[in-house]
This record gives sequence, structure tokens and C-alpha cells, in this order.
Amino acid sequence: MSLRKNLLKINACGEGMEWLADQTAEDAWATCQRGDWMLWVGSRCGVDLQTITLTKVKCARLVQHLMQDQRSLDALDVAEQFALGNATRKQLAAAASTAGHASYDAAADAYAAADAAADATDAYAAYAAAYAADAAADSYADYATREKILTQCADICRKTIALKVVLAGLENLRR
Repeated sequence: MSLRKNLLKINACGEGMEWLADQTAEDAWATCQRGDWMLWVGSRCGVDLQTITLTKVKCARLVQHLMQDQRSLDALDVAEQFALGNATRKQLAAAASTAGHASYDAAADAYAAADAAADATDAYAAYAAAYAADAAADSYADYATREKILTQCADICRKTIALKVVLAGLENLRR
């Protein structure tokens, strides 16, 4: 089955499908500048929760300076500890809940970053950290900054998520 068909099976967005065109998976992974897309695909294609969480944490660290509430920073730290095997899912869920409360109290730019840490408990919230970077960059009202952050997230994804795992997950969609 083709890459396009597999991505359509997991409801890839129209913009992503248009960008993909007829690229191979290897070319697409190597050239993608959207970390949020890469996290989304990875989370739906067999990348384990700890790897996804670590990747999201690394992406969220790009906008950590925008986090105003200590609860958000603490949640990000707990998410990192979970990803490294030093915290439980229960601890992660508690930190996520606290970060969720912080997000209601925080300014709009910090909201997205806190939300990313909170979403780290959900394997299906694939683009959470990249979303945080995206939302935070939007607060700069600078398209170039937004694109730079998303590109940095994509580079992080290439370093932490193995394409072969994503491809195996896509291949398993046939079964």
C-alpha cells in the first residue's frame, strides 16, 4: 500500500497530503519542516509513549522561556522524567492536571506551553509540544519565527523518532 493511502487511513490533513505529493517516506521525513506533523504521524504509527513524550518535551523546551507559571515548568520536568523512566504515569497525570489548571491562569502565550506538558500523558496528542511552539511563536506575530520553531521541532523529531518505527507502524495499518 502506498504511503499516501496509509496516511489517509490515519486521517492526515489535506495540507500535509498536498505537501507530500509523491515523495517517498524517506524524502518526506528528511525534508519535512513541520515537527507537529512528524509527532502526529509518529504517535499514530507505533512510536512508544516515552519516545513521543521525550520528543514533545524537547520541542516544548524551545518555548519554555514563555512559560510564566511554575506549575507548567514543573509539569514539563515531570514529563521529561517520565520519558527517561524516572516518573510513573500516575505522577505524569498529576503534573498534567496541575499544568492544565495553570493554563487557565496563565497568559495566552504560556497557555500553549502548559497545555503541551499536560498533553504529554496522551499518546494521541501527537503534536502537543510542536503545537505549543506554534502557538507561542504566533504570539511573536512573526511568521519567520513560527517557521523557525516548527523547523527546530522537525529536527528534534528526526533525532529522536526512528523513521523505521514510523514506517513499520504505517505498514501494520494494512493488517
